[in-house]
Amino acid sequence: MAARFELVAEQVGYRAGGRWLVQDATLTVGPGQVVGLVGPNGAGQSTLARLLAGLLRPASGAVCLLVEGRRIDGRRRARELAYVQQSIPEAPGFTAGALVLMGRYPHRGPFEPEGAEDRAAAARAMAWTGVLGLAGRRVDSLSGGERQRVLIARAFAQARCAVILDEPTASLDVRHQLELMARLRMLAGEGMGFVVVLHDLEMAARWCDQLLLLDRGRVAAAGPPPEVLQPELLAQVYGLAARVDWQGAECRIAFELPMFEAAGAKGGRR
Repeated sequence: MAARFELVAEQVGYRAGGRWLVQDATLTVGPGQVVGLVGPNGAGQSTLARLLAGLLRPASGAVCLLVEGRRIDGRRRARELAYVQQSIPEAPGFTAGALVLMGRYPHRGPFEPEGAEDRAAAARAMAWTGVLGLAGRRVDSLSGGERQRVLIARAFAQARCAVILDEPTASLDVRHQLELMARLRMLAGEGMGFVVVLHDLEMAARWCDQLLLLDRGRVAAAGPPPEVLQPELLAQVYGLAARVDWQGAECRIAFELPMFEAAGAKGGRR
């Protein structure tokens, strides 16, 4: 089981290029939770994810990671929390196994070689993401989806409490998308916590406990998926008419262009 922890963002804001990319965002993630960050492109999800990961310094508010009631930073923070970026580096010269083992660096001394525990953690993480058979392959020889799963395995090998994933399903086929989200739920059941940037609202509704719907850097709504995925809210944020149909835990969402835009699109066909 993971340690008792809280990843807390209090009224966080971030400013770049003369404008606010995130404003007054408040969020708490604890053991057993899968929290989805959703919204249109450019709404601030990736920026908020990087703020939570400690990769950006807030212009306002604060982000902290509490483990067993104590704030932690630096190397200790890296042992408890990991981040999976949106872009997929080729990592030339590294094998998949070596890249995943990099996730164990925070758990060792500066010049300490990896031990049996590190190798076991890396192998377990690679098995979870279905890339154990790729351990000896060079990362730059892998497909985008395979590299994505290797990066996720590295994060699983690293973090003991929480993982932040920025659009982790973007390069994955349907099977691997479902396997990944099911794995997050399994690990959440063991006490970990996750923040996931997703553009697939139906997937977010199915797998996430809580959602933050972002609109131009602000939190338009936060709460359980049925409270956030309301037609009126979605229409306001996405600028599209929305129909939402809940069937138990499953959600079906249909968006429609405004009539004049749809007519223009049809008229433009030749």
